[in-house]
Amino acid sequence: MNPQIKLGQWLASKGCRCCIDISDGLLKDLNHIAQASKVKIAVQAEKIPHRGNRQQALTEGEDYVLAFTTRYPAEGEARPWRQVPGGKIRQIGVVQKGKPGVQVFDSKGNLLSFPKLGFDHRITN
Repeated sequence: MNPQIKLGQWLASKGCRCCIDISDGLLKDLNHIAQASKVKIAVQAEKIPHRGNRQQALTEGEDYVLAFTTRYPAEGEARPWRQVPGGKIRQIGVVQKGKPGVQVFDSKGNLLSFPKLGFDHRITN
């Protein structure tokens, strides 16, 4: 996979102010956004694209893949997120008021737990 430079530039041109490469793991990197922004991010596990193990898809890094947050357009407003250069985007969750962090829910609304959120650069073997 190649860096999503055009997508990043396009997102910036559309007013996106919060974007991160998920190389340390989706949950770990979304947690960086949540902590810095003082918000809760609720992720719907079934919306995460994956092959095989869902836990790996949530906690293992993916170089050159971007996660971002944006204000969802109000009824009647233009929806620029439908015409994305170089691929598709998926809404996998929502940003909410609440204790800063990331929560993952299954399709029935049950809160899922993960022993680790992703790669930690401070831990050595």
